[in-house]
Amino acid sequence: MQDGGMTGYSRRSWNDTRREPSRHLMPSPGTKHSRCRPCPYLYRGWPMSEVRLYHDTKRFSLPEKYKRAHQEYFERYYQEKRFFDDGVKLMLTRNPIAFSDSPTLVLYTQETLYSQVQFYRDNVAVVTSERDALIRTVVEDSVQFPHSLCMHIVVVTNDDKVLITKRSEKVAYSPGTWACTVEEQLAPQDLQGRANGTVLRWGERLLAEELGLSSEAYNKDNLRVLSVFLESDILNVSLCAYVILDLESADLNQILHGLPRTDYEFTEWAFLEHQAYLSRNPWLTILNSGTASGRCWRPVPGSQESAAAKTRGALDNRRSAQRRATGRGG
Repeated sequence: MQDGGMTGYSRRSWNDTRREPSRHLMPSPGTKHSRCRPCPYLYRGWPMSEVRLYHDTKRFSLPEKYKRAHQEYFERYYQEKRFFDDGVKLMLTRNPIAFSDSPTLVLYTQETLYSQVQFYRDNVAVVTSERDALIRTVVEDSVQFPHSLCMHIVVVTNDDKVLITKRSEKVAYSPGTWACTVEEQLAPQDLQGRANGTVLRWGERLLAEELGLSSEAYNKDNLRVLSVFLESDILNVSLCAYVILDLESADLNQILHGLPRTDYEFTEWAFLEHQAYLSRNPWLTILNSGTASGRCWRPVPGSQESAAAKTRGALDNRRSAQRRATGRGG
C-alpha cells in the first residue's frame, strides 16, 4: 500500500503514537497516516459491480499473548463499550494486488468480533513496536489484526456539489466532527449472493441506510471504488469510494429532511461546490483531470427527472400519511 495524506491529523511521523485529531474534521480517506492500494486506473476507479469478494467463514483467533489482556479489557468495559452486543465484524485478510495488466480488485475477508477490534484499537495500535510490526505484515501481503472493513464514500450530486456531514455526538468514531464522506461497515448480509455483487450490495445498502436513497437516485455503474487504504494509527482497513447521483443537491437535501433513514449517524449536513472540495483534497483531482487521450471516466447518464419526480412523490406521500395520522386531512 502506498502513502496518502489526511485532513484533520497533525503531520507527525507514523512512528509517533500520539494522536491529535482535529476537533472539527473527521479523518478522511487518502491521508498522511494511511497506506493506500489505489486503482491502477484511478481516473475511473473500480466499478463496484466488478469487485470480487471471497469470504472465509473461519473466525480470527487472538494471539495467545493477548488473550488474557483481552478478557480483562472485555470485563472492564463490558457496559461502557456495550460488549453485550459483541457482534460479528468482517475484516480484510490480504493486501489486495492490482496492476494495469491485472486490474480486477479481489478482496478476501473473514469474521472477527467487535470486542477484538476495539481491543486492538485501544491497546495494540498505541504501542509503536506492535503497530509497526503489524503494518509491515500488511505491506508484505497479509492483514493480521482484527478490524471492521469500512466503506467511505464521497457523494456528489448531479449539479456537481459534494455532501459533507456532521457526525452525531453518539457515534463511537470521531463524534461531533465534519466528514467529507459517508461511512458504512461491511456486514454479513452483504455476503449473500454472487462474489462479484457483494461490494455493490454494500454500497447500495450504505446509500439506503445512511441517506434514504433508493436505486432510482443513481446509476449503479456510477458507484466506484478508488482505493483500499490503511488507517495506520488505529489499525483499520477501509475502501475509499465515489458516487455521482442523479439528484441535484436540493433534491437530496429534501430527502434528508423529509424521509426516514435507517441510521442517523450524522445530525447536520451541507453541500460544497465540487471544485472547491477538490482544491482542498488534491488526491481526488485526478478524477476530473483525465488525460490527453481523453480517458477520464465520465459518469453514466441517469434519469435525473425521474429520480427527482420519485423524490417529490415520496415526500408527498409521507406528508399525506402524517396528515391522516393527525386527523388533519385526507
